[in-house]
Amino acid sequence: MVEQKYSRVEAARNLGLSPQILGRWLKEAEDDNGHAFRGNGTLTPEQAEIRSLKGQVKRLEIEREI
Repeated sequence: MVEQKYSRVEAARNLGLSPQILGRWLKEAEDDNGHAFRGNGTLTPEQAEIRSLKGQVKRLEIEREI
């Protein structure tokens, strides 16, 4: 849309979407530093850190029980 210089309304109509949905997607893409619409299980740095910390907590809980 940006590269082809379409308006949001025109692009949404061509894609069969509402302009509000397209606007939300554009905002997410701008706000998420290139992490929006990752797909294929790719995590944001924050999500990867949370996953790692949860694993550490689980391991420490098991060690504590032993």
